[in-house]
Amino acid sequence: MASSGGGTAQPQGVAAAEADDNVVRLTDQGEAVALERGADSGEPVSPPTFETEIELKLGVDPLQLGRFEKLPFWQELAAAPSRQLISVYYDTADGALDRLGYRLRVRNKDSGFEQTLKQSGKATGLFSRGEWTCRQTGNEPDIGALGDVPLPEELRGLRGGDLSTICRIDVDRKTTMLQLPDGGKAELVLDLGQAMTDGSIVPLAEVELELKAGAPGQLFAIAHELNKLAPVRLQTRSKPEQVLDRQGDGGPAWKKAGPLNLRADQSVDDVLEAIFASSLAHLLANERCARERQHIEGVHQMRVATRRLRSALRLFRELLPAETSAALDRELKWLADTLGPARDMDVFRDELLDGVAVAVEDDEVVKALERRVIERQDEAYEAVAAAIASPRYTGLVLELLRWQVTRVWREQALDANSARLFQPIGTLAGELLGQAHRRTRRRGRGFARLPLAERHRVRLAVKKLRYTVEFFADLYDGPAHARYLKRLMRLQDDLGHLNDVATAERLLADVLGPRPKPALALAAGSILGWHRRGLHDEERKLVHDWRRFAKAGAFW
Repeated sequence: MASSGGGTAQPQGVAAAEADDNVVRLTDQGEAVALERGADSGEPVSPPTFETEIELKLGVDPLQLGRFEKLPFWQELAAAPSRQLISVYYDTADGALDRLGYRLRVRNKDSGFEQTLKQSGKATGLFSRGEWTCRQTGNEPDIGALGDVPLPEELRGLRGGDLSTICRIDVDRKTTMLQLPDGGKAELVLDLGQAMTDGSIVPLAEVELELKAGAPGQLFAIAHELNKLAPVRLQTRSKPEQVLDRQGDGGPAWKKAGPLNLRADQSVDDVLEAIFASSLAHLLANERCARERQHIEGVHQMRVATRRLRSALRLFRELLPAETSAALDRELKWLADTLGPARDMDVFRDELLDGVAVAVEDDEVVKALERRVIERQDEAYEAVAAAIASPRYTGLVLELLRWQVTRVWREQALDANSARLFQPIGTLAGELLGQAHRRTRRRGRGFARLPLAERHRVRLAVKKLRYTVEFFADLYDGPAHARYLKRLMRLQDDLGHLNDVATAERLLADVLGPRPKPALALAAGSILGWHRRGLHDEERKLVHDWRRFAKAGAFW
């Protein structure tokens, strides 16, 4: 598999391989297996090959394609001949291939057929994945025909009778080769067509940029050019996965961030790549849920992903190029600010309105107030959907992916600070944790006497500290770490409720307007009074939890 830096490594389980750019070809052993099968049996007519494919996929509205005509390379693509590709994708009845991270395809190729098995790439939009291919005279799938492929035990020996069609994709494809400024090459592909499964038809329009030689960063410059002329969408899933998504088979509606799986001997450079990869995957995994308003956690998890990225930029700011970091942070703040109102209205409606029935006796007043809240909630979600569909959001996602893949933080002068990028994270994590802990304690000094505005700043510091603790959780184990995190989480929950009530005051003032009806104003006042009383009752616990956290010993 290719590393995020663009290198090539021999995949496990493949013996006697030779590397050539981004292609690894099976030699003696693989060729002998393929040639023994013969060409008359519907088996391979050429030796199977393994290669690593690095590509960007961009969805586009077919009606917007004319906007790209001003680009010289697009004119070359438009003049290229088209060819029809018919691809049939297969899986077992229980979806074993998909579950274990593989896609199997048989496609028409010249006068015969080509069978391809692909490993699923990370869901971040840059497809860097293993791919095994062999030519066939027959169109039946047969994983065994691919030779010595490093497969899980469950998939070995699968034949055509074990597999069934999950979808068929027909496209007209145009292709041209681009010469990149660094001397490399990239293939530009336009696919227009449709996907068919279970009697339904889904239109497809997709631009693919596949790196043939050179640095992966060159793909992003082209993608940004396209995005400036017409809205494009980064496709994080393959064509069959997109089709199944539209049929409601897209997996969980929302998803929490995955583990980083760090080691103390990893370089800071590698840790930054891991944080960006995990946070971007987290953001994209919740994009559809937020856009389509499937669950309130969609927007919440997108905000968490955005905050994690901003926290990472601050945490490592002395090691990062200042100008590009600041530009990225501004775009992340834009996204966070756009998601904020929807999240605030979700919390207000889902949690803070619970006390309305107790605080307000007039049911009609309660319903009138709730209708206004719902209207604002709908407006906030419309803004979220518009933002996710915008070129600005696509540009941000492309930039985040570029940071991860090309490790943008390397693009700076070498000095004492930037050199620390290549030291083990185990030598730096304790220092960063200590700094974040001390900042938080300073912010909360004299906590019991702090006004609400200062406690809000304490809450932000606590949240940033928690992200830092979570980033480095893999490096520490034992009761001291568990005790510290427990106290920190309890304090964050306390301060979060405090902030929710403060936010409710602002939201109600906005919902009611400058001249609210007396009954609505009374209802709003009753709601706020109900929750303020709750904060008063919880004050002793809040101060106690702060003191317990402030006394927590360092686990690093």
